[in-house]
Amino acid sequence: MTRLTTLLMVLVLAACSGRPAGTPERDLQWRTSVRGDEIRVVLFDRTGSYRIDRIALVGPSGQEVQAREMTRESQSGGGGPSFGLGGDYGSRGGGSLGLGMSVPLDGDYSPAIDRRTSAVIPMPNGYTQNPAQWRIEVEMTMPGGGPYHATLPAPTS
Repeated sequence: MTRLTTLLMVLVLAACSGRPAGTPERDLQWRTSVRGDEIRVVLFDRTGSYRIDRIALVGPSGQEVQAREMTRESQSGGGGPSFGLGGDYGSRGGGSLGLGMSVPLDGDYSPAIDRRTSAVIPMPNGYTQNPAQWRIEVEMTMPGGGPYHATLPAPTS
């Protein structure tokens, strides 16, 4: 019986321990594409929690091509209730007026911040022969100031 109790306590503690240090709590979304002689990378952070510091294309032999252009855009949206007013008037003299209100069901009234980071990387020689051997490396700063490194697949077309 004590062995079973000990095992259950270990499992509960392991389940409550959370993620290892240095692991992002929220997933980032990305999109990559090839346009002419450039590789474009767009990273979306719906929470505004991460700062993208560096984006580079890395080849099979380790050569790196840094993004020559990187832009950051932030957009905040209200998380609180929103209100609307609408009206209608018919050709026969009838009319109506409406008032609407929406409230977040989860009770979260904090403003949302969407952050988008875009990068343009010049396409290096040899990339088009086998793009699957290349990768995109991203260095970012996590909430609390810790560094994080992510690897993304390079676009194949």
